[in-house]
Amino acid sequence: MVWAWSQSNVTSTEMLVLLALADHANDAGLCWPGQEGLADKCKVARETINRTIKNLEVKGKLEIIARVDEHGRPMANQYRLCVKQGGNVTDDHTLCDFKSQGYVTDDHTNLKYESSIETSEERGANAPAPLAVQEIIEGWNEVVAPLGLPKVLGLSSEREAKLRMRIREHPDVEWWQAIFNRIAKSKFLRGDNDRGWVCTLDFLIKNDGNALKIYEGQYERTGKEKYAQAVR
Repeated sequence: MVWAWSQSNVTSTEMLVLLALADHANDAGLCWPGQEGLADKCKVARETINRTIKNLEVKGKLEIIARVDEHGRPMANQYRLCVKQGGNVTDDHTLCDFKSQGYVTDDHTNLKYESSIETSEERGANAPAPLAVQEIIEGWNEVVAPLGLPKVLGLSSEREAKLRMRIREHPDVEWWQAIFNRIAKSKFLRGDNDRGWVCTLDFLIKNDGNALKIYEGQYERTGKEKYAQAVR
């Protein structure tokens, strides 16, 4: 954020978008927010976000890293802010989306995870949470939504507040890995129930109990009793 504020030769809109990207970036200057989320955050049209990011690339403020999934389909771009660290521009081109950090899908039902992210225990008890709100959204859209569950297209203030609460309760990436594994393996959560109900991100973060129930495997079966439990 300090680096973003110090940039010159940018318009007010470019500065706003640059600050939004910096807010999502990790220590290596890498971030991967969706353009819909950026547009909502900056209160501008998505077309403005797209145009502004291209302008920032031309001005040397960031690098756009195009990504595709295993089938060659386009995914949300990753951005590398041209932040100098210790006098050198970072050249860390490591893709930081959930899949490149270890999530691999096989037949879209089993998720495996080998995380390169340090846990809070490894960093120390006073270390910050390893996950940000946008990371959970991107992870849901790129790992869970392809299984047939609703994609997250925006970030309201209420949704953001609930996400932050859930992250504070469960800050380690292993917790969310387990949740996504459970969702992937549960036919019930993916719509195989009497009402055709499916798990959504809003259901997952609604309170401090829903994610815990999924984590404990309480939605592994189908039937009326499970639907009734899910919608309570």
